[in-house]
Amino acid sequence: MRTGKKHEPVTVQAKGEYKTSNVVSIFKAVASKKRGTNPPPIQCKAVLKGRGFKPKFLMKIIIKVGDKAVTATSIDSKTTRDFVSLLPLTLTMNDLFGREKFARLPRAISEEGERTKTYEVGDIIYWSPGPDVAIYYRHDEQPIPDPGIITIGKIDAGVGAFNVPGSVKATVEPIE
Repeated sequence: MRTGKKHEPVTVQAKGEYKTSNVVSIFKAVASKKRGTNPPPIQCKAVLKGRGFKPKFLMKIIIKVGDKAVTATSIDSKTTRDFVSLLPLTLTMNDLFGREKFARLPRAISEEGERTKTYEVGDIIYWSPGPDVAIYYRHDEQPIPDPGIITIGKIDAGVGAFNVPGSVKATVEPIE
């Protein structure tokens, strides 16, 4: 039932954050029943799934290596959420092929993220056979072997902090 009026913004809950939206008529219907009050929180993922909206799980993390600190942004996947549940972590990251630093995780994490056999400098990835986390600081044009890697984030800037000989001690923490 359209009135020709623009939808009024309503408050909806998505992953614990309140956001304003005026794009979905179901929210208008919920709000119109209780004029002057906030509608009850609604899980956006279920309601907006058919409209191309996907809530994003984006978290900033900080990685401290020696006297340097770099920030990274996670991507949205079950693998990433499982990795974040392990934080904070202190890891000894070993060098591999002069292109990446890797460390064993305390336990295996979800493998439900998208697998790939390519990477970019700055990628933070999960290697499930380890189970390892790795950060690429240089590209050597070599393909990634089976079963591939799952990208969980990207260094925002300062990836050179990992381009040092040998192992490094790294602390990985969420930025609150």
